[in-house]
Amino acid sequence: MMLYSPKKYKNFRFRTELKINDHGDSGVYFRSPTADGDFSKGYEAQVDSIHSDPIRTGSLYTFIHIYDQLVPPDAWFTYEIEVVTKDFRGHLIPHIKVSINAKLLYELLDHSDTWKEGHFAFQQHDPGSRVEIRKVEVQELP
Repeated sequence: MMLYSPKKYKNFRFRTELKINDHGDSGVYFRSPTADGDFSKGYEAQVDSIHSDPIRTGSLYTFIHIYDQLVPPDAWFTYEIEVVTKDFRGHLIPHIKVSINAKLLYELLDHSDTWKEGHFAFQQHDPGSRVEIRKVEVQELP
């Protein structure tokens, strides 16, 4: 099950407050080009405190993996993602910044320009996972 934005976004600042249950697994998708339910076609910021999948909150799935627990289960936290496609040495590529609770974890330069623009979506991974969302903010950037 997914909750997604009807509008597509390219350059933005995105902030959400959420929490995941003990052993829960979820994800925040962005630049997902499809609204047909297959949001795996897009970037996924992982939401996972102690699920059997060892890739934890703060990871950008398949790009940057974090294995340490940055957020305990059942604790509210703020996820911030900023994406701007801009010049890097003569090539336009996405610059993706990921922060947890106002602490910058990393900035990824996606030289493959994997996902151009798309929807935001929240993943409901499996029946045992419960993600709660209390705030979502998006600021479009030029």
